[in-house]
Amino acid sequence: MRAIFFDASGVLFENGTVRFIESLEWEGRGQHAALEAIVSGPLSWALRRGEIEPADFWSMVENDVRAITGLATGAFRDRWIASFFPHRGMEALLSDLTERGHELGIIAETVKDRVDALERLHPWTALPRLKFRSFEVREDKRDGGLFRHAHRLAGPFAERPLMIEDDPASALRAEAAGFDVILFQDVEQLRALLL
Repeated sequence: MRAIFFDASGVLFENGTVRFIESLEWEGRGQHAALEAIVSGPLSWALRRGEIEPADFWSMVENDVRAITGLATGAFRDRWIASFFPHRGMEALLSDLTERGHELGIIAETVKDRVDALERLHPWTALPRLKFRSFEVREDKRDGGLFRHAHRLAGPFAERPLMIEDDPASALRAEAAGFDVILFQDVEQLRALLL
């Protein structure tokens, strides 16, 4: 039995932020840099780290969202969340790993609105019981803090837990924090390596 942790955006789910930006650009609702400044800029990171509340974030970016995209912040937020699709076969993989006795977890840079919506839409996200999310612990992966926090609190599995990560830089930070790491390619790769 082993603790296996998954990144959310890019591993459990396709990277919805990339998909969202591309869809808005395709519709002519803003240029990449301006859209990225909203969803990945300093205020967005403050939101991910739980330093500001979602309502405050949306209030602060409201004028930019409307000026750049023509959308109200509620519509913008809902479309962003709706851009996250689970990787095909991920639910079955997590179920199989749970049945084999592995303890599953999530280590993710994310926001509460997205977590709440995706957990409602995809009940299988309850299979990973150990959850370390940036907005809850006020850490992120950019300096390795979220990985170090998760490793410290992973309980009896902390000796060499496994992290499934899609970002090479984050994978290196996870290794430095004490995780074994698999760089995610697709669900078939994980199934072959883990089952």
